[in-house]
Parts: sequence; structure tokens; C-alpha cells
Amino acid sequence: MKKVIKIVSFILITIIILALSYQTLSWKDTTGEYVSNIEQLKNTPNDTIDVVFVGSSHVYCGFAPHALWNNTGIASFDLSISGMDRYSAYYYTKYLLKTQKPKVVAVDLFPVTFEGHLDQGNEYRNMMSMPVSKDAIDLAKNYSVSTKEESEVNEAINNYLLRWPIVHSRYKELKKGDFIEAPENSFLRGEGLVNNITPVDLTEARSYTDIGDLTKEQIKWIDDFVKLSEDKGFKLVFMVAPYAAQYHEMLVYNAVEEYVSGIQNVDFISAITETDTKFDFKNDFADSGHLNASGAVKLTKWFYAK
Repeated sequence: MKKVIKIVSFILITIIILALSYQTLSWKDTTGEYVSNIEQLKNTPNDTIDVVFVGSSHVYCGFAPHALWNNTGIASFDLSISGMDRYSAYYYTKYLLKTQKPKVVAVDLFPVTFEGHLDQGNEYRNMMSMPVSKDAIDLAKNYSVSTKEESEVNEAINNYLLRWPIVHSRYKELKKGDFIEAPENSFLRGEGLVNNITPVDLTEARSYTDIGDLTKEQIKWIDDFVKLSEDKGFKLVFMVAPYAAQYHEMLVYNAVEEYVSGIQNVDFISAITETDTKFDFKNDFADSGHLNASGAVKLTKWFYAK
């Protein structure tokens, strides 16, 4: 009996130590802070979000939920992660829909213009911010199959889901925030606004009117979002935030606009090509790829007016 008690006690102590260690070592955040938008979402009461903006840094720099609330009383949420890929956009939206019933989901199309991630940090943020669940498993599988070599797929999936092989690399970079509970909602519902000013000219991007060919993977992603909107009853908006887009990116945006033009209850809005935008291109951008605080407020108001 004593032996059994010792074994059980050892197992319990080991589990507690591992749990505490993982809490300390686990990958924190999405946008450079210690609180991810998923943590914010988990601390948001059920069925309180009316509008969701989904996407990359174009979203958390481009939309200001506080402006929408102050001007209209509409509660919105920036479901954004730095460098969000298209698979993450879809599965994180599914995850949000478990607790929220938004009337509108606006999906930024920037993630459709690239494969994988530009850096490992963004890959980890997207693959590991979601709690382990069926959606997290499906995300890891779909992303890995589409971006990894065949020999790397299973290892990548296991790393994303088990997470221990990755968090063990963080010993040398631990900070105070890893050892204390982070404050909730350090960003206002996902937004990350800055006051930098960089003049940006969108004339060249607006001149790219050619229409590209969508891949079968891109078409499936669009169709999956359309079906999700039909199943869950929300208005789906595919959008493009204003930035100095390159030619190959505009080919994709123009192709998506053409593809969804006949789909019921689906809209396409581009803040690059629209001629009635109210942006001050000398003062409303933080850099060539992101709006600053004043630009985000203007984009949010403009989007609502559309």
C-alpha cells in the first residue's frame, strides 16, 4: 500500500511540476505582447461580439474596435495574429464561433497571397496560440501538409500540438512576464495602434488591374469560408486593407473579387482600389504595409459606412 501511495504521489508531483514548467516556458502572445488575442477572446463574455475582423498585422494595425464602439455602439473584435496564414484565419474563426455569434465577419485577404510564414516567430504564434482542440489539430495538419516537405509533416504536427519540443528552446529568453499571470486585454480587443507617420503612395498598386488565376487551394479556402458563413448565419466580407501592395498580390485580390462577385451574402471591399476612401496618404500610414492610429480610425469608420 505504501508503495502504491509513493508511486501515485510521484506521478502527481511530476504532473504538477510539468504543468507549472509549461506555463512558464510556453509560447506567449501574438503581436509582441504577453497576451494573445486568443487570451482576450477567452476573457470576453459569450455572445457579445457583433463584428469580427480576421487577419494579420494589417488588421490589428488597421482596425480600431474602440472607434466603432464609440461611434456606433457596435462591439467588434480584431481576431489577428502577426503574419496570419490563410489556414489560421479559417480555424481561428471557427474557434471564435464556439462562443460568439457575430453578425459580420470581415476576413483580410492578405493571408491568401503567400504560403507559410516569413519567419519562425510568426509560424509559432499562429500554430500555437490556440488551445489544443480539434480545430488546433486540423489547423496543424492542413498547414503542415501544404507547407512542409513530406518527411517533415508528422514531426511539425507533433511539435505544434505537443509543444514541448518548441518551448524547450525558450530557456535563454525567459522574462518576468513568463513567471507571472499577464493582465487581460492589454490591447483593446486585439488592436495594436501606433503613431508613426510614413507617407505612402498607392497609385501604383491601384494601377494593377490584371486578374490572376486562383489555385485550387485558394478556391477551397474561399469556399470553406462561404460555407462557414452559411452554416453559422453571418455576413461574410472579404476585404483588403490599404497598403502598398505588390503586383502579384493585386492579381490575387482582383481574382478573389471576380470569383465572389456572384455569391449571395458575400461582399468584397478593397481600401486600395476604392476611389472614395478618405485617407490622408501622407499622414495615415505607419509604414508601407500598415496604417497608424489615425488611419485605423478612418478605415474603421469607412468600413462601417460601406
